[in-house]
Amino acid sequence: MKSNGFGRFEQTIIIRVDGEYAQHASNCLKSEPFRIVGDGHHDFIFKRLTTTRGDDEDIVYDVDAMLNLKFGTWSILWGESEY
Repeated sequence: MKSNGFGRFEQTIIIRVDGEYAQHASNCLKSEPFRIVGDGHHDFIFKRLTTTRGDDEDIVYDVDAMLNLKFGTWSILWGESEY
């Protein structure tokens, strides 16, 4: 994670979305998927600023509120994310 110089850190979160919701996620995240997985999933990069490292609860809350999709249609790839 890199600091923005003002006591905050930029997190890079990788979000995987079911293919049928990819356009919705693209609209919400204002970006295109950087990877399409063979099983029809689309992966997006979401960047956010935080003052706390490792704050996974807030990450999940923010992504859920932003995407507003039903449970099980998206996930966070924690191993590829920097938080």
